[in-house]
Amino acid sequence: MAAYKATKVAEDPSKKFTSFGVSYATLEAEKREKEHARKTMIETIKNTLNGLGKQSASKNNIFFLCHANYFYKTQQQFYYPAEIAFSAFSLKFGLIAAESFFVDPGKIPEGYKHEASEWSSRTHGIPINDPNWKEGLNNPLEMYAKIRKFIKKYSRESEIPPFYSMLEDPLNTTDRFSIVECALSMITDSLEVTNPEFRIYCLPLLVFEILNKCSPSINTTVPIIKRLIERDVFSYTKDIGCPYHEKKDLSIHCSLSIVKRWVFTVCDLCCKYLGINSVIGRHVPNSYTSGMNNLPLQIEKDIESRKYSKGMNCSESVTPLTIIDHGRLKEQRGEERRVREQLLQKWMGLRLPKRSYKNMTHYNLNLQEK
Repeated sequence: MAAYKATKVAEDPSKKFTSFGVSYATLEAEKREKEHARKTMIETIKNTLNGLGKQSASKNNIFFLCHANYFYKTQQQFYYPAEIAFSAFSLKFGLIAAESFFVDPGKIPEGYKHEASEWSSRTHGIPINDPNWKEGLNNPLEMYAKIRKFIKKYSRESEIPPFYSMLEDPLNTTDRFSIVECALSMITDSLEVTNPEFRIYCLPLLVFEILNKCSPSINTTVPIIKRLIERDVFSYTKDIGCPYHEKKDLSIHCSLSIVKRWVFTVCDLCCKYLGINSVIGRHVPNSYTSGMNNLPLQIEKDIESRKYSKGMNCSESVTPLTIIDHGRLKEQRGEERRVREQLLQKWMGLRLPKRSYKNMTHYNLNLQEK
């Protein structure tokens, strides 16, 4: 009987624990919950687009994006937010509105001060221990009111629509999806909201479903869409970030700039298939001149031609929805970013902030030869 009981205990997941003291039953429950949330997200996005007409309603429907920066990450994988930004857009009207606000870090717990200070200096540059810094909000009710007011102003739905965000942040190599969830859940948890009102969905999946609905003949996948958005061809566009980050020349890390760049990228990928003409300041940044609406595509073509000249392995066809499968991906991304920035500076007069390019030891591009 003792041996039988010991066997049953060993087979019970609630009686088995990891090295961190978490039961396997809890991990399995979290896994099932995440899988259920993923399926719900996919069904919701498909149902939203299926309920729209192929042309007019798809063009006019308003979507919301959200991005967040953070100060530090706890051992429980909680990201304390530093900045939250959100935008509203439609394919027909492009960028409709965008807002952002800073979050007061308050008293940073012991053991995280150095991490918060180092992370801030490496990325967004939001002050940590500056007594003169009065921009951060510390009232969750005020943060919640700002977000709800923004949504109510531009949403036609009775319930709160989902926010779309990227699953990963290519600049900071962190789980950006979790950061946005932590930022919004911190607000709702402080207000003791029983049912979470803010849903965070996958932006590449939304773009994939839009393209699949508008033009089913497009041969693309969600990873391809994710890669195209991560290329971030509008990353060094000036005057689209908040005044603080523009002044510090850190707009590439500014949440307000990022949610606007996402809108421009989505419009560049989708509008051509709906017959929508790009409007300066709505579908592309104000710094873009007329007649250059296909500039991101032209950049990709130039990058492809330079890859041919370097003898690299790449696809023969060059389309806006082509992904390149080759080795040395990390070094290749560094090369693409450098070439793209040089072209942007040449064509649009965009400034290049002082920064160092990593993983460039194997490449020595001579742009004057082309």
